[in-house]
Amino acid sequence: MCGIVGFIGKNAKTQIIDCLKKLEYRGYDSSGLALINNKDKIEIIKETGFISNIENLSNNMFDDLEIGIGHTRWATTGKVTKENAHPHVSNNGRFAIVHNGIIENYEAIKSDLSHKGYTFSSETDSEVVAILLEENAKTAKSVIENIKLTTKILEGSFSLAILDTHSPDKIFATKKDMPLFVSAGADFASIASAVVGLPHDAIQYIMLENHDIAEISLNTIKVWQNEEMVDRRVQKITKDDLNHTMHNHKHYMIKEIFEEQVALEKTAEAFSSLKPSAKKEILDLFASHKRIHLVACGTAYHACLVGASLLESIGFDCSCHIASEFKYFPPNLNDKCLCIFVSQSGETADTIGCLKLVQEKGIKCLSITNVESSTIAHISDHLLMTKAGTEVAVASTKAYNCQCLIFYLLTQAISKNNQVISIKNLKIDKILQTINQISKLSQIIATFKKVFFIGRGLDSLTAKEGSLKLKEITYIPSESYPAGELKHGTLSLVDDESLSIVILTQKSTIHKTMNAVSEIKARGGFTLVVTPFDEIQPNHEIDYVFHLPILKNEQHYPLISIIPLQLFAYFTSIEKGINPDKPRNLAKSVTVE
Repeated sequence: MCGIVGFIGKNAKTQIIDCLKKLEYRGYDSSGLALINNKDKIEIIKETGFISNIENLSNNMFDDLEIGIGHTRWATTGKVTKENAHPHVSNNGRFAIVHNGIIENYEAIKSDLSHKGYTFSSETDSEVVAILLEENAKTAKSVIENIKLTTKILEGSFSLAILDTHSPDKIFATKKDMPLFVSAGADFASIASAVVGLPHDAIQYIMLENHDIAEISLNTIKVWQNEEMVDRRVQKITKDDLNHTMHNHKHYMIKEIFEEQVALEKTAEAFSSLKPSAKKEILDLFASHKRIHLVACGTAYHACLVGASLLESIGFDCSCHIASEFKYFPPNLNDKCLCIFVSQSGETADTIGCLKLVQEKGIKCLSITNVESSTIAHISDHLLMTKAGTEVAVASTKAYNCQCLIFYLLTQAISKNNQVISIKNLKIDKILQTINQISKLSQIIATFKKVFFIGRGLDSLTAKEGSLKLKEITYIPSESYPAGELKHGTLSLVDDESLSIVILTQKSTIHKTMNAVSEIKARGGFTLVVTPFDEIQPNHEIDYVFHLPILKNEQHYPLISIIPLQLFAYFTSIEKGINPDKPRNLAKSVTVE
């Protein structure tokens, strides 16, 4: 969701466009760039749609320029139009800015600036920043002071990259509650809102802190905090930070599904390799807290549901919360509570807000994330890393499995269960060998106008994630329910245009779950059962069956029963002519509330 890049050095335009492409996974609906030309004037190119549009517009133009900033916008304030695309420029043309976040008091600022005679060319909250910089330049003694005066007025969240034609060889940057990274090499300097957005030549970076103001010039980065120059920790860039190529796959989503076994293996290895002191600290959290709140959004929330079920099975009292609700309607929190926060990107704004709320109250907390350079990883007291590697497709797949695995590993460690989960014994490869069958079933799924996912116990949790995957990337209306809940209202929606996908992996629930299948067929609905049980075959009540591998421990099925559901969503999306990597209206990293 929204991406910022900046570059100083040769071929700045090409470098900026290349870096913006590396941020496409975050989701966007317009893009643009600003460059300072040889006459110290700002050149702007922006357009709706894909980055290729600004690439084509700027073809054979500005190739000799050596400084600029770029942006991919996911519309929040203001429609998807060229005028609302970033960068935005001050009335006098001196400043150009790109902005991630939301300026909550922009209407009041805009009104005040309008009364002073300034004009606005967009509907965005971001444009006020460029014009505020122009206004404050009248009194500020330096660009750094100007940025400080300007950001002091802003309410909300922001990361900003700024060009000033009075300092034509520099990019300025600042942030509050949004990620921003800077890097410099032998012949370049750069800025990005995610480490993956830095140039290929970058080997290290600095993560800016809230209210830092950075002055970036060729080979040099200076950072101020409260008018004093400060040092920030330099961190190395890992392969996981930069590796997001599709190799021989048609889409990132299918590539990432095929990477699930390796991702799980790396996550299990990382957990087992924790330093004894770090592992003891985490286990001590559970030893001293029996009341647990798990907080997340979307797919990560579904992983929390699995985690809560596992922790409850060993005696904990757990509640799961959607982060956007938790922040404004928190439960009763006290020092007897432990809070667990889960986020794939580590930049989920709602989850970060909850984490800070909990920290302010002095509540113990633990975070689970996939990105070591993320805000959540940076501010958390206790951290467990998943090792899914870069996940580009908007619909999360391998990260979800790794989040679930962390909860399995935690539960084992807390209960001192020495029985190690063998990733190989999950038989993921056998599922991936059934691609042709899954593809054919997906052709059938694509013909239905609505799809329901049902199951009992752990299967009902997998149903939630399966339903989310399908609606995310196929646009087929889909809902999930515990199988026994159908007769309490949802059966009214079942007809011959509906398909119910039934997850059935728990032997103790076969009879009761099949009762729900009978209820569906009696109302004219169609059924597809996903199960490891060989005795379940197509019959007068079951239209289609997909058989999972048989596992020794049925409690482990959530780690693999989701995989065919992810593949159903992928192939159904292909069947409907939709790009599964970039579904409409959605972003990979939701960095605004």
